[in-house]
Amino acid sequence: MITIDVAEYCSSCMDFDPDVQRPQKAYGMSEEIAISDTVIRCSNRNRCKNIERYLRKKVTNDGVGKTDEAMP
Repeated sequence: MITIDVAEYCSSCMDFDPDVQRPQKAYGMSEEIAISDTVIRCSNRNRCKNIERYLRKKVTNDGVGKTDEAMP
């Protein structure tokens, strides 16, 4: 099975760089037990997740950052 693991903000990102994790096979006593999924995700996912976390910390519920500047 193919699984797509991307965040919502990835849909229009110009830096999206597909990173494919190939299926892994597990064997036990000379027989195949399980095969994992093929996972498609972005190679920049950790960078973007950190940016999102930083921006969420900067913006309060009323849309005003800690510097009292209105956020778009």
